[in-house]
Amino acid sequence: MLDARDFYRERNGTIYHAMRLLYERSEPVDYLTLIDELERAGELDRAGGTTYVAGLLGVVPTPIHAEHYARIVADAAMMRRLISVGGKIASIGFQNEHDPATAIEKSEQLLFDVAGRRSARDFERLDGVLTEYPGDAGGDD
Repeated sequence: MLDARDFYRERNGTIYHAMRLLYERSEPVDYLTLIDELERAGELDRAGGTTYVAGLLGVVPTPIHAEHYARIVADAAMMRRLISVGGKIASIGFQNEHDPATAIEKSEQLLFDVAGRRSARDFERLDGVLTEYPGDAGGDD
């Protein structure tokens, strides 16, 4: 649902990326493994250092609502992209470098790029979904 670039603060995205790497390697995601991963990747300073990471431990909400919190981050990222595209579209209009049809086409493409990122988030890989439903794939249904 999330990408490291979805975080407003780059250091939070860096931390999220390291956590995802640990998770994908089936390693525990805790303070020590996270600090080790960030150090190994040479990104501990970029992530705010050990003090910043430790400070997150006191403000992390319960994992029960992780999907809800992830949706908040993803939605905020989408709104930031939309704001950015709005500025680019305004620039296209103010620059007056293109005929109206071309300007509209360029503006539409910018909006479609934002909308496409949202749609791609809603899809899941089929192999991941199928592993949730063990049994006869051929079925007699």
